[in-house]
Amino acid sequence: MTKLALKNHKFAALCLDFFVDMFNDEIEEVRLSSIISLRKMSSHLELEENQLDTVLGSLKDASAAMREALHHLLGNSKISSTKGLQATLDALLGNLSKYGSDRLSIWRCLKDLGGGHGGLVASLVPSLLSTHPFLMTSEPNIDDPAYVSVLILVFSACVSFPTIPSLFPSHVYRHYKYLRDTLPDLVPNLP
Repeated sequence: MTKLALKNHKFAALCLDFFVDMFNDEIEEVRLSSIISLRKMSSHLELEENQLDTVLGSLKDASAAMREALHHLLGNSKISSTKGLQATLDALLGNLSKYGSDRLSIWRCLKDLGGGHGGLVASLVPSLLSTHPFLMTSEPNIDDPAYVSVLILVFSACVSFPTIPSLFPSHVYRHYKYLRDTLPDLVPNLP
């Protein structure tokens, strides 16, 4: 079915709900195959909020292989709204706090999400970075994996949406330089 869906975009859209429903199967191999198939088709599809809810709910799976496959799927997926992107970020941050060993996989996912959703990320930057036009906010801790996750998402979005840096508070530029040096594979080079 995956091979047919890759050749026909309309068929891929029809298969989407079927593959997402398989995320609820009892058998791990079925769930994993469904995730892998969706990842292959992800360039042809856009996840709607109800489908995204099912995918994000699967991040609670105890299997590290399942979670990593879901991270790859989410990183390659097209998300239809800022609400969906915020829900995805929240779920990934929850995943990060519960499964610290998933950090690198989550960061790769956020890098890909940011790169593919620059416009959506741009609209979320003030809330993501807790900026306010009139009030001074405290500088977040650069050693906080959740904050680093948000920065990876935002910096990756800057590549396709170069006006985002104009929204940065001054400390974000320092944090960019630090993360660019320490995580060069995850933080893109910005002008």
